[in-house]
Amino acid sequence: MLIAIIGLWAVCPIALAFVGSLAVAMIVFGVGGLVWAPFTPVAYSFLQSGLEPHEQQQVVTLWTTGSMVAAPLGLTVGGPLIELAGTSGGLVLSGVLTLLLLPIAALAVLIRTPASVTLPACNTSYR
Repeated sequence: MLIAIIGLWAVCPIALAFVGSLAVAMIVFGVGGLVWAPFTPVAYSFLQSGLEPHEQQQVVTLWTTGSMVAAPLGLTVGGPLIELAGTSGGLVLSGVLTLLLLPIAALAVLIRTPASVTLPACNTSYR
């Protein structure tokens, strides 16, 4: 689900870059909102499912801190990129950069082992 959210979200700004009417733009924004809305709970659930209970608070705090730092940095970098690429080009660039996250997300999903899955201990005493 996380990969689908990222992929569909990436398509939204690309589609928005090519719409020719306000009505279609509103539909794309609506679809984007519906796609993006579950991202945070799904991402946090995914993150927490790979952690032991005693690790969750520290990792969620780190995640939140990273997000708080990334937002202003993204705005700082995004402004000049939009100036260079233009509005439509900036939307396409945003979508393409988001699409580049798909292989990273897919790899994270494929290689992770949930913390709740534990292998049973091997009992070697047969008395």
